Amino acid sequence: MLLELQGGIIYGPVHSRRLGRSLGVNILPQNVKLCTFDCLYCQYGWTGAHGTGIPEGIKLPSRAEVLR
Repeated sequence: MLLELQGGIIYGPVHSRRLGRSLGVNILPQNVKLCTFDCLYCQYGWTGAHGTGIPEGIKLPSRAEVLR
């Protein structure tokens, strides 16, 4: 079952086979999957477009937002 991209920097608790219940931390954009891998086991599915940088117009959270 594929999951939708998470809507916040901190989300969960989520079930983890390895850790039991844990919180997720997502410092990547919340509206696009930004990853250089195509892992068979990825809970978010295949990566659409591969790139070496952050696409123009994509905003990453600031340090202050992550800390908060």
